[in-house]
Amino acid sequence: FETIFDQFPDSPLPHSYRGELFVWLGRYDEALNDFEHSLTIGTARWGFIGKAAVLMLQGRRSEGLAAVAECDRVFEPMPGATTHVYLGELLRREGEYEDAAFHLNEALSVKPSRWAAWMNLALIRWATGRRHEAAEINTNLWRNVPGILWTAGAQTGTPMNERGEPEHLEVI
Repeated sequence: FETIFDQFPDSPLPHSYRGELFVWLGRYDEALNDFEHSLTIGTARWGFIGKAAVLMLQGRRSEGLAAVAECDRVFEPMPGATTHVYLGELLRREGEYEDAAFHLNEALSVKPSRWAAWMNLALIRWATGRRHEAAEINTNLWRNVPGILWTAGAQTGTPMNERGEPEHLEVI
């Protein structure tokens, strides 16, 4: 990335892209640094969204929402934006299942292949006693993204298999 930063010093995108990779790796502090740095270089939607995502994943709800609001002041809000997935996950973790499901479904209405949203919906269904629905979502996830589930299980030391309970999605 250093070579890319040197070649494109006036673009916020390389820092945003590295920040996104840090999010995937769970390295949230480094991700936040990259997103904030990208915003000092220029205006890019993902700088704001990435910052909001990290803050929400860290449980910093009010700061995450403020980052979304800041993005909405600069860019036209997008239906089904990625922020709905992050907000849905935050709300699920806080036990606000109805609001979480609203945001997750909003994201899925525009992009049905948002697998993280489906995982969170399965966990909501599981937590609210709708076990059959959770199992159906879990089966669909195993049909479509088994590699993600196996890798996450291996990385966390949690055995993942198609017959496992949907609550195991929590490790992802």
